[in-house]
Parts: sequence; C-alpha cells; structure tokens
Amino acid sequence: MEKPGKPKKRARPFSHYLLFSMILLIVLVATGITVIDYRLAQENYERDAAFLQNQTEQDIVQSIGIIDSGTKLIDDSQNEKMSAGFTGFMAEYERAGRNPAHMDLSGLKEKMGSTFDMYIINETGVIEYTTFAPDYGLDFKAIPYFYDYLTKIRLSQGYFSDRVVYDRTGQFRKYVYMPTPDHKYILEIGLTGPLYNQ
Repeated sequence: MEKPGKPKKRARPFSHYLLFSMILLIVLVATGITVIDYRLAQENYERDAAFLQNQTEQDIVQSIGIIDSGTKLIDDSQNEKMSAGFTGFMAEYERAGRNPAHMDLSGLKEKMGSTFDMYIINETGVIEYTTFAPDYGLDFKAIPYFYDYLTKIRLSQGYFSDRVVYDRTGQFRKYVYMPTPDHKYILEIGLTGPLYNQ
C-alpha cells in the first residue's frame, strides 16, 4: 500500500512557455519601437523649432530693414523742404535784431504751415522760445549726450538733420537744426503729422 504524500508537480505545457516568450518579445519590440519613435519625434521637433526660430529672426531683421529704409525715404524727402524753412526762420532772427524775444514765431508758423513748429534753444540747452507749448522750458542738460550734440551744433555752421522718428501719438516727427550766426542759439524746426502726404 502506497503512503499518501505530496502530489507530484505537473510540468507546464510547452505552449505556455512559448506564449510567455512571445508576449515578452512583443513587449520588448513595442518598447523599443516606442523609444525610437519618441527620439525621432524629439529630434524632428528640435530641428523644426530651431528652423522656425532662425526663420523668425531673419524675418524680424528683414522687417526692421524695410521699416528703416521706409523712414529713411520719408526722411530724405523732407530735407529740402525743411532746409528751405530756415530761410524765413533766420530772416526773422535777423529782423528781430538777433533777439528771439522780438521774433514773431506765431506769424512764421502761420506762413510755413500748421505742421511746422519752431524752437529756439539757448546756450544752456533750454528751449527758450517755441510755437509748441508743451516743449517750452525743456532742458536738454537732463540728456547729457544730446546736450553735447546740441552744443556741437551751436558752435558749428550749417544745417543738421535728425532721422524721422515716431512720437508718443504714433505720428512721424522730424527735427532739423541750424545754429545762429552769433552761435548764441540753435534754431530748430519740427515737422509733425503724416509726412509722406506733404
């Protein structure tokens, strides 16, 4: 008579091992494909992002160049007109005996047009007389580099032009300067508004 004991372990069928191996192989292959796809996608994204950034930078540089060329064109188109404005401005300075207090700036502005403003800057860099009230008393010593530039103009001769700029209202504004013959003042003309229409 046989003694009762532990039951004998039954061996797993080969098909179970085969199935387990296939599942493991599929998981490994799928993981490998996923990792490779992820890396490829990441490389493509980084390459596309770098290309887009480079393209955007080039577009910005081109846009700035186009804007600069446009403002230079507008600027150049105004130089002759503004230079001619100094003829009347200087004549008025001489008529007043080189005393700005006796000049008729309002009458001069009326002759030149409403888009023109006249400024007289004294030796200390202050706008002493002007047809544009908000700038009256403006002291350029508060802007040292610009005050130095104005001093050089005052002590020089001839016509000095600034580039066209945008003012706070979004309008174009252009300034030109000329020292008086006695080098006591700078005569400044400002032109505002849509310059390209004038």
